[in-house]
Amino acid sequence: CRAGEFQAYHLGGGQGVSIAEVIARARVLTGREIRAIDAPRRAGDPPVLVADIALARQALDWEPKHSGIDDVIRTAWSWMTKAR
Repeated sequence: CRAGEFQAYHLGGGQGVSIAEVIARARVLTGREIRAIDAPRRAGDPPVLVADIALARQALDWEPKHSGIDDVIRTAWSWMTKAR
């Protein structure tokens, strides 16, 4: 980028996971009941979002440190419980 410009990069694991899948896995991995309300998508909300990390890989030589939703949830849960 030139001075005064910026570049946004999508960062993620390169795989899509639904909110329902995240909640289900978080319940299993944390052993906690996670309250969730099943509701229709709001107007304008996309049905699926997946971070395309190709640009970050190319421009930044970046690779995800954590792969798979279980690893991400375990890491986040560990951080949250230690931060309390």
